[in-house]
Amino acid sequence: MSTSPVVRTASPSGRSFSMSELVAVTHIAPSTIRYYISTGLVPPGRRRARNRYLYDDRHVESLRLIQLLKERRHLPLEAIRRIVPDLLQLPADGAFR
Repeated sequence: MSTSPVVRTASPSGRSFSMSELVAVTHIAPSTIRYYISTGLVPPGRRRARNRYLYDDRHVESLRLIQLLKERRHLPLEAIRRIVPDLLQLPADGAFR
């Protein structure tokens, strides 16, 4: 019995999302997601083809965290930009309390 090598991806679950799937999962408008990417709040997706990108669980988590901080804490995007990297390093539910 042979075992296959484990292939690691950037996403813990290995899931990839197109922009439309990312919008469906996060309920955030594509223009808002593109704005967050262009300003560095969210990392860019992995290029799949010309003008096509794939996103993963990190993007979903980042977008949800940004929305949470905007809606519940009323933080401006500049403050969110400074704290999101640190919050995403917390244990699984630590950033979403």
